[in-house]
Amino acid sequence: IIDALLFGSLISAVDPVAVIAIFESTHVNETLNMLVFGESVLNDAVSIVLYRTFYAMRDIPTSEFTPYLPAVGITKFAIVSIGGVMVGVTCALSCSWLTKYTYHLPLLEPLLVLTFSYLSYMLAETLTLSGIMAILFCGMVMSRYVEGNINRKSHTTLKYTLKMAASTAETLVFVYLGTTTTVLLFEKERDNKPYFEP
Repeated sequence: IIDALLFGSLISAVDPVAVIAIFESTHVNETLNMLVFGESVLNDAVSIVLYRTFYAMRDIPTSEFTPYLPAVGITKFAIVSIGGVMVGVTCALSCSWLTKYTYHLPLLEPLLVLTFSYLSYMLAETLTLSGIMAILFCGMVMSRYVEGNINRKSHTTLKYTLKMAASTAETLVFVYLGTTTTVLLFEKERDNKPYFEP
């Protein structure tokens, strides 16, 4: 049953990249776009946490399964999820407190925001918590509290830097996917052709 649960947790995440791309091209309501994006991110986070929980249970022999094991799995799931949220909120509030005093340092503010965002993800992953939940909630809290603290120039710099980084990362993912698919197809064709010695 653990293998079935592992497989179920892998295929449960639905990737709405096409839907979000259509939303951006047709300029739908921004609230609807954010709702679909937020649901997909939380869906990915939940599936990763479920996969980790079931993978940890995979090594337990069937004879040692007890009625308490599902409770342990649910507890671990809650700790990983809530812990990731707490790490993200803590990093965002720390950044918010620091940016209250950096209004006249527009070069430092974008660096602080990017550092604390990445710190929330790395800290959560180091503590074996959910890094996706950490960075999602860090971004949500930062958009509420940090955005009002930073300079307008810093805000513009962050906006366009993050758009460029997102576009570059998306392009690299598709380039990697295309390259891998092409290499696999060439290897399959090469293996199917008969080999003749000259």
